[in-house]
Amino acid sequence: DLDLWKNHAMESLSAPLLEETSTMDVYSNDGLQEVSLPGLQEAADLVFHSNASLESLDLSSMAEASSVDVNSNASLEEIALDALLDVDTLDIYSNTGLQEVNLSGLAEANTFNVYSNPDLSTMSMTNLSCVDSYNLNGNDFSQEARFDILRQLTCQEEGSLLVFLPQDTVEFCATGATSVVDLSISSSGSGNVDMSCLTEVAGDLTISDTESNLVDLSGLQTVG
Repeated sequence: DLDLWKNHAMESLSAPLLEETSTMDVYSNDGLQEVSLPGLQEAADLVFHSNASLESLDLSSMAEASSVDVNSNASLEEIALDALLDVDTLDIYSNTGLQEVNLSGLAEANTFNVYSNPDLSTMSMTNLSCVDSYNLNGNDFSQEARFDILRQLTCQEEGSLLVFLPQDTVEFCATGATSVVDLSISSSGSGNVDMSCLTEVAGDLTISDTESNLVDLSGLQTVG
């Protein structure tokens, strides 16, 4: 294990030749501004927690980890993990200055929690889909960007429909389709969800966390 705890005078950590570690815990180093680990490729558990002055985190070669936890680093504006391909659990939260996260290489994750980063407005994530558990609450994504991420992370069978905006139902009904495999409605905003064109849900129908005043399923004849 590599532990760096409560070294209040330390400003920089550089280990360019380090390629692999089991657990790394960098915790509560108040003066630490830079962590440079450009050669690190594999780890069991990585934790960067409560380093108030941390501004630069270089994990540019990190490809595989069991868990990555970056939280409560108030000065950190960017997290670049674009080489990361596979992680079991990803937690990025309560980083009050964080603006951008790059996960463009990530293809597999079981738990994906990126939440309570009030300035986070940009996240690059093109390869990841169908995650067992996720949390995206409390960031600064635009509504469109947030729902695009939700669609990407939510597991669904072909022929199923996710409704996050009333417009999703308008577009579906405009195709002339009347049946879906599974239907999940978690609509944002008070606009009506008009699914009156739908006659059949072959699998599951789930309505959760919706803000809409009306969900119209007046044409529905069969569920399951």
